[in-house]
Amino acid sequence: MIDGLPTATVYGGSIAWPPPSRAPLPPPPSLTAAQPSDPNSQCWSQQPYDVTIPFVPPNHPDPTFIRGNFTLLVPGFTGGFNDKNRSLLITWELPALSESDQDLCIDYIARVVGWTHIVLSIPQTKNLGKSLADLAATVVRCKLAGLCVIVVAVSDGDPFSVAVPWLDTLNLTSGKDWVCFCWQADRYYSPDDLCQGLVDQSAYCEPGGLYRTIHWLNGACAWWPATKFGIFDRFQFQKWAVAYLNTHLMQLDQNAPLDELQSAAAKILISLPSGLTLCYAECAAQGLYDNPTDAMALYGRQKGRYMMASHSGLVGMLGGYLNDASLDNGELL
Repeated sequence: MIDGLPTATVYGGSIAWPPPSRAPLPPPPSLTAAQPSDPNSQCWSQQPYDVTIPFVPPNHPDPTFIRGNFTLLVPGFTGGFNDKNRSLLITWELPALSESDQDLCIDYIARVVGWTHIVLSIPQTKNLGKSLADLAATVVRCKLAGLCVIVVAVSDGDPFSVAVPWLDTLNLTSGKDWVCFCWQADRYYSPDDLCQGLVDQSAYCEPGGLYRTIHWLNGACAWWPATKFGIFDRFQFQKWAVAYLNTHLMQLDQNAPLDELQSAAAKILISLPSGLTLCYAECAAQGLYDNPTDAMALYGRQKGRYMMASHSGLVGMLGGYLNDASLDNGELL
């Protein structure tokens, strides 16, 4: 038992599906020469942008199609760490919250909004002064709610082995849960060290049936030259990475217009071999953190809707989204 919660590998929770619609999105952004002020700053464009999502998302919770948001406003929550709005939650802060606040936030994510995935973090748990037991208890809470858990493993250049004792204790579930090597991984690792980390992560995840991902700061979702691995460009990196990853988590400039962001996503998509997908993960979170209002959240959700229309030919964002998105009428995408 951890804090009165079972640590067995049997979890009976299920998310709300289909979840109720939220507020409809604002009208599609009109073209403008300059970035507008908040909250429209979250979703704007200088040139025509794609509006049609080129694939049909799964019509059910699917562990391989990420649906979520790691930075969000939770109605009724007042225990957050953002001084401007205490209802703002960064999901990897959950282990530092009271049990009642954790339950409130997890219930909102899983049973009100209906997202299927949640991000937690070993490095952030440590940074918050919390323990392995604290993180393990939060993982159980999330899994009891039916959520797929994405655990960030390492940071600051640490080898993947540092995370293994923690991961071994978290009771992650085959065919459901994820390990993310590092958040903004290219900020901390050389190309060779990053590739070795992905090899080590894959060696840990594959026997247990865990999905593998990585979060990128750069717009290519690739890192080169990794001379030890024979990688000298982004296409070679992706051809190599398909053996070690299921999807990339993409961060792009939150201030850039939609046409540029969609183009940046398309440049990644064209480089991906079959079996490796792309997830829209971070293009509005900083704006919401800096100005945590419902309006900013709404335009961030609209931004997600149009980022999911990014494509290269017939290849779209099959990895899902981790920065919120919905259809125009407010239904979950």
